[in-house]
Amino acid sequence: MAAHIVSPRQVVPLFLTVSKSSTGGVTGLSPVVELRRTSDGYYLDFSDSVFKASGWTTKQGLLTEIGGGCYQRLVDFGAIGVVAMDVIVAVFSVNNGFDVMGVSNDIYTVEDLEVMRQLVTNRVEEFPGNPGQLILYEDDGASVRNRWPIRDVTGGAVTASVGTPARRGART
Repeated sequence: MAAHIVSPRQVVPLFLTVSKSSTGGVTGLSPVVELRRTSDGYYLDFSDSVFKASGWTTKQGLLTEIGGGCYQRLVDFGAIGVVAMDVIVAVFSVNNGFDVMGVSNDIYTVEDLEVMRQLVTNRVEEFPGNPGQLILYEDDGASVRNRWPIRDVTGGAVTASVGTPARRGART
């Protein structure tokens, strides 16, 4: 099992490696993957890219062999409606009907990585008011990315004070 942090707009490669201790990578298999959203327990229907509680046409997506016992399927998280804060579990299954069978899973935590980067690197300014505002700017330093209402420690209006930090420039 592996845990991954991904973006909601990312094409995510789902990987499975199948090997035997005596021979290495096992080729010629047809492993599949199911994707389950943990917030509601719904599974992805690969036929229409919609998460559903039941009535799937294609609940298991086939992985493609890429060599040496490695298998992969690319999934566009944006196209299937995955959003920030979702947790997706990929359940991999393989069974050749003889001597290779198993189940494994990976966990994908979805975070808006672009916003996280911008929070650390971009211009941020606080403005007084009732409520005040905290503004995060885009990479161009002029366009507004996000606004948050803010209040003082007692829940009141935010006032400007000389000498109090209120503006952070972009990282240099």
